Amino acid sequence: MKRCLAVTVFFVCITAQLCPQIISDRAPLPGGAGVSVTKTSLSAGETFGMTIAFDVANPLVDLQVAGSFVLNGVNSSLFGVNFSTYLAKGARVATAQVNIDKSLQTGDFTLREVRVSGAVSREVIGVTPITIHVEALPKPLPEPEILPNRATVDLNLTQRQFIKTQAEPLTALRDSLLLRLSKDAADTPDLRDQLISVVQDADDLLPPAQRKYISLYDQAPALQPLLFEDFHRSYQAALIELRAHRSAELRVPIPAPVLQRVQLIQHGKTPPSAPDDWKNHSLAGTYPLVAVAVLELLDRNIKAYLLIADSGLDTFSVRLASVPSGAAISYKRIGEEYTYLSKPTDLPSVVFPYAMWTFRFEKEGCRSVERKPDPYIEKGIDLTVELSCKGK
Repeated sequence: MKRCLAVTVFFVCITAQLCPQIISDRAPLPGGAGVSVTKTSLSAGETFGMTIAFDVANPLVDLQVAGSFVLNGVNSSLFGVNFSTYLAKGARVATAQVNIDKSLQTGDFTLREVRVSGAVSREVIGVTPITIHVEALPKPLPEPEILPNRATVDLNLTQRQFIKTQAEPLTALRDSLLLRLSKDAADTPDLRDQLISVVQDADDLLPPAQRKYISLYDQAPALQPLLFEDFHRSYQAALIELRAHRSAELRVPIPAPVLQRVQLIQHGKTPPSAPDDWKNHSLAGTYPLVAVAVLELLDRNIKAYLLIADSGLDTFSVRLASVPSGAAISYKRIGEEYTYLSKPTDLPSVVFPYAMWTFRFEKEGCRSVERKPDPYIEKGIDLTVELSCKGK
């Protein structure tokens, strides 16, 4: 019997390569670990990277490492951000790409421990607590066929004052870029790097501003504000374009639809809030178009905040009509597919949250028409389109 037991233990040790640890009670990986993440402010459905650095190297076989960022105050992985990865034999650091479930609610989620599993043992190892903040995805936008007195919510004074202050750091970013351009407007790699830095800084201002702004509502709005997410999409699109065209030799202007640019380039108009020096240089073509596009995007964001602060509303109304009437209406924002309204033209007043919308009018036998109003500049938007139809 003893000989059989010895043979069995010898066989397990050779195949699992765990001797002498396999017949001991020690943890598969003694000590603690430190954790770092690529982002701490995220949205549901987003992916982020993380690194787990253990105090000691893994002396055994490949180990599975798993854990959960648990919603603060709940203490259950059912309401958390879960991950799983592997730590190779001889390694001390494990990495993982973590996907946040799209249905996750808003909250702070903290990781305090990881589970390390070997061939025959499993141990919970404490880590230095690290917290991420997750914003829930906005609920599907209700069909905005709501009269203004039902859809709009007057902002309180604190909320209006707060959104006005958020224009100040954006103005500082714009002014720093204008100062640089006034000294050296050459389209160089150094300028591209500064443009990337400015756009990234502007994008980083959005999440805390959004959280604070929403927390200041006296009552829940019928239509959730979309301008923060809308500008985030525009800034991300701008970063993609800037990084793709960083080379000084590539003087390709950023496409206006991608950056959601104001009307300066598209229609030859000058943004009212832009400094005179910027107006003159832009119209004269002194500044590179890639820099003008970034300045326009910053100016649009500034103007949006100031408009909301002045008006006390974060929605706008639009008349949707066509000649002939009875055209189907669909709408979308940057990065989205068209969504149809249930009623055709003519609609005297439809309320939308502030954002850059594209409206499409379609009628059988007629050419479809698209319109892209700028709610931060245009007042009393009336989208009455004339359709070109067969036989007429």
